[in-house]
Amino acid sequence: DLEKALCNQTRTTRTEKIRSPVNVRQAADNRDALARAVYGIVFNFIVHSTNLSIGYLDDVKLFVGVLDIFGFECFKMNSFEQLCINFTNERLQQFFNSFVFKLEEQLYEREGIPWDALDFPDNQDSVDILQAKVTGVFSMLDEECIVPNGSDQGFVNKLMKQHKGHRRFDEIKTKPTWFVIKHFAGPVGYCSDTFLDKNRDQLSNDLIECMGASSNQFVANLFKQDVKFAEVLSKDESQEKVGSKKKKYTVSGEFKDQLASLMDVVDLTEPHFIRCIKPNPSNLPDLYDRKGVTEQLRYGGVLQVVQVSRAGYPVRINHQECWDDYKVICSPKVFSGLKNLDDAKIRAQKLLEHLDGELNIPKPKNGNPWAVGKSLVFFKLPAYERIKFARLELLVKSTTLIQATWRGKVRRKMYEAICLFTRHVQSLLRSKQARADLMRHRSQQSAVRIQALARKSQARKKYTDVLRKVVLIQSARRAVLARRYAKEFRKDSSAARLQALVRARKEQKIYSALRSSILVAQQRWRMHYAKSQMKKLKQEAKEVGALMAKAQKQQEQAMELRKKNEEAEAHELQLSSEKKSLHAKVKLLEDSLSQMKTQLEDSKEQAAETVKLAADHSKTVVEAAQMETLNEQLATKDADLAKLLEDLAALKETFSKQEAALQSAEANYQQLLRSTAMQSVGGSGVSAGPPNPALANRAQRSGSTRNVFIQLVGDPGVGKTSLLGALVQEHDPAQLGKFEEQKSNLMSHHQIQIGERLLKFLDCSGNERAAHLVKEWFSRTQWVFVIYSLTDPKSYEKAMGLMADARQAGSGVVLFGNRFDVKDGNEVKVNMSEAMDKATQAGAYAVEGISLNDAVRWVASQSEQSEGGPGAEPSKADADGMGSPDGKGKSSISAAIDSVKSWFGGAGERGGKANAGVLLPSLKGTKAMKQARAQAADVNADLRPVQELQDSESAVTCICFGQERLHRTKGIQQILDGSKEKPRKFLETVELQIGLKDYDTQRDKRFAGTIKLPHVPRPRMKICVLGDAVHCEAAQRSGIPFKSVEDLKKLNKNKKMVKKLALSFDAFLASQVLIPQIPRLLGPGLNKAGKFPGLIQHTDNLENKVTELRSNVKFQLKKVLCMGVAVGNVGMTPDELRMNCLMAINFLVSLLKKNWNNIKRLHLKTTMGKPYTVYG
Repeated sequence: DLEKALCNQTRTTRTEKIRSPVNVRQAADNRDALARAVYGIVFNFIVHSTNLSIGYLDDVKLFVGVLDIFGFECFKMNSFEQLCINFTNERLQQFFNSFVFKLEEQLYEREGIPWDALDFPDNQDSVDILQAKVTGVFSMLDEECIVPNGSDQGFVNKLMKQHKGHRRFDEIKTKPTWFVIKHFAGPVGYCSDTFLDKNRDQLSNDLIECMGASSNQFVANLFKQDVKFAEVLSKDESQEKVGSKKKKYTVSGEFKDQLASLMDVVDLTEPHFIRCIKPNPSNLPDLYDRKGVTEQLRYGGVLQVVQVSRAGYPVRINHQECWDDYKVICSPKVFSGLKNLDDAKIRAQKLLEHLDGELNIPKPKNGNPWAVGKSLVFFKLPAYERIKFARLELLVKSTTLIQATWRGKVRRKMYEAICLFTRHVQSLLRSKQARADLMRHRSQQSAVRIQALARKSQARKKYTDVLRKVVLIQSARRAVLARRYAKEFRKDSSAARLQALVRARKEQKIYSALRSSILVAQQRWRMHYAKSQMKKLKQEAKEVGALMAKAQKQQEQAMELRKKNEEAEAHELQLSSEKKSLHAKVKLLEDSLSQMKTQLEDSKEQAAETVKLAADHSKTVVEAAQMETLNEQLATKDADLAKLLEDLAALKETFSKQEAALQSAEANYQQLLRSTAMQSVGGSGVSAGPPNPALANRAQRSGSTRNVFIQLVGDPGVGKTSLLGALVQEHDPAQLGKFEEQKSNLMSHHQIQIGERLLKFLDCSGNERAAHLVKEWFSRTQWVFVIYSLTDPKSYEKAMGLMADARQAGSGVVLFGNRFDVKDGNEVKVNMSEAMDKATQAGAYAVEGISLNDAVRWVASQSEQSEGGPGAEPSKADADGMGSPDGKGKSSISAAIDSVKSWFGGAGERGGKANAGVLLPSLKGTKAMKQARAQAADVNADLRPVQELQDSESAVTCICFGQERLHRTKGIQQILDGSKEKPRKFLETVELQIGLKDYDTQRDKRFAGTIKLPHVPRPRMKICVLGDAVHCEAAQRSGIPFKSVEDLKKLNKNKKMVKKLALSFDAFLASQVLIPQIPRLLGPGLNKAGKFPGLIQHTDNLENKVTELRSNVKFQLKKVLCMGVAVGNVGMTPDELRMNCLMAINFLVSLLKKNWNNIKRLHLKTTMGKPYTVYG
């Protein structure tokens, strides 16, 4: 219908309607006219709706309006649009002139000031030539549009004929289709081409009826409610008024009506004019185009307003200001006579009359140079300048007088200072002379004293000669006795020296072999690891601040993970003990079974021999009773054998179940460790533990079929696409355009450059229609990132299902909790501990955050290691970590317990071999280390790497330890026994005292670090909770001291009471909402005491938080090279004390710059006991 209406025209006759096609230009005009009509009615509808929404009332006449117009336009080619705009400016300029000049006239009349009326600039004739009803340009244009076969040239000819000789009209003889209108701002030439078409701009009835019958009710209603189109659309009314003449609407007619209504509104308002001047056409600062600015001022009528103002009285001040400013330049006599007048107008009048004669103020040709009105004093410019310069000259003279007075005062002060300085110099010279006299007197006294000492020396020399001879006699006798003693002492010391040399030689051999082994192991490991990590270290330089921030962020999860690790260790130890007992029972049963089989074979042989004897008539016949006895014994043995076989089968089944449970617990423990390493290390580029061998093998087997590296899945609205977009923005901004184009697809593939690797990502929609496609891609993807929102439990439930499907398909899974809603302040509704447990049980990794960067880089590093990195080959320790049935393999938990024992020489025996006080490995060493461990005779066999150090400026290194002395266990036992010999009335603390060496506290960085020990060293540590209502209630239930906000307000920032509170407790915990209020409630008292509260949240377990605080110890180096930390108490067992000491010492070594080379001595000491040397 719209196409027919645009391309055809309908003519109505008396009897029928004729539809005929139109040409291309007419169709284009119809299209443009329809677009303008739709735009116009929609714009009016928006304005009407806006007025209704802001509370516009038709009956209220108070309003504030802003009228913004283009200003006069004069181009090389001016058309119908420029004529309309310039006509608007003519009307507004007429209003502006009348308003400004009438205000000027009203001011003079109100003040009663006589003035000469100026020629009022009027552009009424310019307005009339445009808007006159019959002879106006717009009226003649409307008439030409109505006339049949009207043309633009005919319109111009009529204008020239009508307005020839008019002062505002002109023609261009060389351009017959042009005419000139002399506006207020200047003459403008207009080209009349397309004037008639632009003025008509009418829609055909076909288009109006088509839009009125539109299926869009909104568009149809807009056309029906419009006045111009309502006549065509209302058919009933048109049928009633068949004979009436239809009104024709033109653009110029509507424009004049709208402008007239606008001017009617403006006339009723109080206008304020703002003239905007464009300094230059290039839009540059500090640059003014003089010609352009002048034209703008002239076209805007500003210059004419300035001329009118200067012709009158441009300077205007009130009476009081006139008296205050110019009373200083009148004579003192006149001033004394006028200052007592109360009428300010009379006083200003007389003052100006006096100054007029005294200053000879120039008079203008017409009027007075100044005038005093009812409230203001008016000045012409020459008079104002004469008075102003007289006042300025007086001010200059007064300033000079003030400066001269001040300089005289300054010089007098300087003279007094010079006099004081002269007296001071004289006193110094006199004191110097007095000191010289004193020195001369002292030299004389010293000479006398030297003479006395010389005489004394001579007398003493004689005395010493006598004394020396006496001593010589005594020494001869004593020498005889000493030689006898020396002979015996030499024999004893020689024997002791020989023993020491033999022992030292023996120890030196051991030390040399140990040191050379350590150097070779370190050199090989550093060389191997540095080559593989050099490129990563250059691109992924770690920042200590970022790592600490990540560690702080994961602290809460790490506490829960440690607790679960301890529970898993305890459970695995229990399973290990049960496994040992089952091994013993099985072995015992197998021995008894073999014995029973042997007896059974013997019985069968005896029975066979008996049968042979019975068959041989030549031999003695066995008695029947004896045969029956043997048969009964044989049946009994068979029954016992069957029972033993059943028991053996039951024990084997029980053993297999226990071993399966042990393997499951070990697998969950390893998975939990890898998940913890992933969260704590994050984007550092180095995995905290070895990669999962199963994932590495799977990646190698399915490398050809799994062509997608990471697949993002999850419920709609969890932020998958936003997270991926942030990753693209950070690592590969060039792919942003392509990413924006494809992100609306159900399944969009992306290739992103992460470091030096090009990884393939698959962003899957959460729509249910694409669920089967998402699951199909699980088998073709290496890693699946299952994303859920921490504030949406439904997305978490769906993520659990997707995680199970992905694991079943054989893909590696990362369960990612998006914290974008939590960051905005929403409440966490998902149990993170439960999510981590389920992920661990399913063999997945659980992590949370607001960015995929850390998780993607971690899985990328896992993939690199599986493709041939340092951890590509699973070591034998990993393969046998679950323990073999014969008891030769060790689990990681058992190895950790053995390493704790071996630190203090308490290692047990496994497989008949003792560890002899050597730490077991917690890392995979180099191949040389593995070969050394395999060779028992090698001197490097007892070396074990126990800790990995990471530094942004160096490669990875391993710390190794050799055998420890077996007397360390005795040392801990002696400490505990010493506390029992003399018991105290309090629980003594066991303190680890450290002495450092080769560490410059002024130049080297001072370290500080906190670690949680496995066993609580300070169980009686006093902790107070500063909490809100929830934490106060929890503390009351748990019996923990607490303070509410009201209790803190009662202290009223009293320093003594706050100090008393700080001394009453060892540490404080505060709710998250109270942390910012602590300085306001208590002041800086707690911070000065070094006891600023730690943070607790509503999701934290208060008792676990208190236990963790009691378990934490802090190492902090200050200005001295010694420190001490509490690692336990005398109420702990030796094993618990060993574990705490081991963890504390290892953590301290990791903080030091040169590791063990910075340790000088280590001592263990109870509170009231003797110290015992552990190292050094």
